[in-house]
Amino acid sequence: MSDSTHIPVIESRRPKPSVTAKCPNCSVVIEFYLPVTPAYAFSVYRVTPSVSAKKTTNASDQSTNNASSRRPKTTLGKTGSDDHPIDMEYYDLLEIPATASSAVIKKAYYLKAIKCHPDKNLDNPLAEEMFKQISEAYQVLSDPQRRSFYNIHGKAAAVGSEGSVFVDPEQFFRQQFGGDMFVDIIGEISIARDFKDVMAAKDPSKSNDLTTDSNSSTINSGTEVPSTDATTQAKQDSALMYEQRRLIRKERIQKLSHNLVAKLSLYTDTFPFPDPTSSPPLGISLNSLANESLNTFRALSTIEAQQLALESYGPELLRAIGFTYVLKADQWIAKIAAEDGGAVLWHRVWGLGSRVSGAIKEKTHILNETVGTFRTALDLQSKFTKLQEMDKKTKKTGEGGEKTVDEDVKVKLTPQEQELRTQLEYEAATKGLEALWRGSKLEVESVLRDVCDDALGDAPGVSTELRKRRADALRILGQVYETVGIAAAASSVPNTSTGTSSQQPPLPPRK
Repeated sequence: MSDSTHIPVIESRRPKPSVTAKCPNCSVVIEFYLPVTPAYAFSVYRVTPSVSAKKTTNASDQSTNNASSRRPKTTLGKTGSDDHPIDMEYYDLLEIPATASSAVIKKAYYLKAIKCHPDKNLDNPLAEEMFKQISEAYQVLSDPQRRSFYNIHGKAAAVGSEGSVFVDPEQFFRQQFGGDMFVDIIGEISIARDFKDVMAAKDPSKSNDLTTDSNSSTINSGTEVPSTDATTQAKQDSALMYEQRRLIRKERIQKLSHNLVAKLSLYTDTFPFPDPTSSPPLGISLNSLANESLNTFRALSTIEAQQLALESYGPELLRAIGFTYVLKADQWIAKIAAEDGGAVLWHRVWGLGSRVSGAIKEKTHILNETVGTFRTALDLQSKFTKLQEMDKKTKKTGEGGEKTVDEDVKVKLTPQEQELRTQLEYEAATKGLEALWRGSKLEVESVLRDVCDDALGDAPGVSTELRKRRADALRILGQVYETVGIAAAASSVPNTSTGTSSQQPPLPPRK
């Protein structure tokens, strides 16, 4: 048969004798096959349902409902896109457009969190709920995958059936400072864990025990006397917490030291160690092999540093890590020279002098960073104090129902006062970011100093030559990190939160 005379074939089923019945409640037509033999004959009875058809469920309906509950819940079957989200509630909470960058979302979250924090709005019962909603919005919008899912399917699909979910502090600090790529270098920042412990200590279920203990120590005159058992228990809990933190820090240092030694082995294990009992092959110099290995190690470290610089606060972390690496490498090079200078006296003198100057440089750096962090904390406290004083002046005195924090302020503030408040909120958010960064930087540098001491120190089975090579490689690695960090910071947009540069998009202008 030719193509011109081709007859399309419509797929169907073999015809069978059947009857149809229409449900009187839902008008659904159901088809029944007739039995082909008398043995399978049956009678059909009409049963009047005792409940409405809409409320009737069976096993198949239940499985269908369970399956549908796992599907994204959208509005009338519609879906949105990243450019045109189906739901703008989270964006409206943070007062940002749907096309806002991650840096804009982060800054808006800090501003709103400061404005609506429950500790800052003790007289407003809606502040805590608003703070929860803001935290929920930030958790969804800060995650690219969840944000895209939210844009397409809406809030119900993004949050899930478990309801509101708070941002995990440890996850927040990891994303904020370096991401997953820096974990093998600096580990998990303990400030986040301490923050979680503080929040857990505010659990009412835990505070009830303390209340019971204090009430049991109340005498008839009404004067409360501290319970000896409660004081002893508090000391034991404090000692236990300190021991736990010490063990966690020790484990963190050992793990990071192992990672650092493995990274330095890309240089230390690539050419043979000198053997006084045998001579090297003709035409091969250990110095040339060492220089070649050092250049290769420098090139590999540069590639790694360029990738790290793309992370959040990557340039700043590279500069801090590089500075610490170079500082500790110089100290250990001088220490090894002073201890193993041989018969050359000036080697020992040079090593001792370099060791002393390195220790002074380290102490000076720690002091400067600590003072800078303390000043930032004082500035942040000053901004919060000014905002609280302004809130006291703008408390609602009349009637008319409860209002949110923003509505209450808009009613009472003049345009000049509103501009001043916006400026204070922006400065407080900026100082808050700077305080977080400075505190995290202090911790990172402190941990890395111990990591370097553990990696370069004397250990069983580690020769002096191997320690020298590790120190040389660590110095090269630190120099590369510092160089790449400075170059990345200079070529990126200035970061107003820390006064340095970062791979972050520019912030929107203040209103």
